Amino acid sequence: MKIVIVCCMLFSTLSMHAQLVGTWNTGNDNTKIEITEVNGAYEGEIVSSNNAKAPIGSKLLKEVQLVNGEWKGKLIAAKKCVWMEALLL
Repeated sequence: MKIVIVCCMLFSTLSMHAQLVGTWNTGNDNTKIEITEVNGAYEGEIVSSNNAKAPIGSKLLKEVQLVNGEWKGKLIAAKKCVWMEALLL
């Protein structure tokens, strides 16, 4: 749930897709997520963290796109290991 809230805060501050690419600190355990563009969509993975349970290289976001002014994509529900459709505010 924490990652969903962090992602919502992250995307709420963005108005243009060019601002999305980069490394973002989630604010939780100094966890940093690198957002990259892949085939016209965006994905994010953990690149560093002080949390031993946050494995480096784990993908947290995928298939993120701006659709009709809204960021939509998939977030991982880590405890269930299930990708969930999400509207990223």
